[in-house]
Amino acid sequence: MWNVELTGANFNGRIVQEEFGGSVDDSCWFPGSSIASQAGSGMNTQWLVRSDNTLTGHGPYAGNDGDWVGWLEDSVSYYRGVTGPEYRAPCDYNLTQNMKINRPGSSEVVYRSGNVLWGGIDQFTVWSIRAGPFAARNW
Repeated sequence: MWNVELTGANFNGRIVQEEFGGSVDDSCWFPGSSIASQAGSGMNTQWLVRSDNTLTGHGPYAGNDGDWVGWLEDSVSYYRGVTGPEYRAPCDYNLTQNMKINRPGSSEVVYRSGNVLWGGIDQFTVWSIRAGPFAARNW
C-alpha cells in the first residue's frame, strides 16, 4: 500500500479519483485462473483529501486509507503454487492510471496522467512501483 500526499496547495475536502489510463499487461494471469486479471482492476477508487493533504477512502471506499498497488497475500500464494504450463512466478503486471481532482464550482480536472503502477512476484519477493518510487519485501 502506498500513502499519497498531495502537494502544492491545501486540497482539504476535495475528492480525488483514479481512472484507467489505457495501457495494461498482466503476465501472471492465465485463462482459468481463480485470480482476476489486474487489467483495469480497481480503477474507480475515490479518496477524500484530509486537512494534512493525505487521502482517506471516500464513499464506498470509506475507511480504506492509501492506494493499494501490488498483490494480496492470496494472489501471491496462488501464483507461486500453480504448477504445470500455467506456472507464472516470476511474473508481473503493469498499467497506467490517470488521477483526477474535483474543483469546487467546476468540473474535475486530471492532475496526473499516465501514472505507472507495476507489481511483481518471484519465488521469495513481492514488489511494486507507484509513479516511480519502488518498494519490495521478502514474502
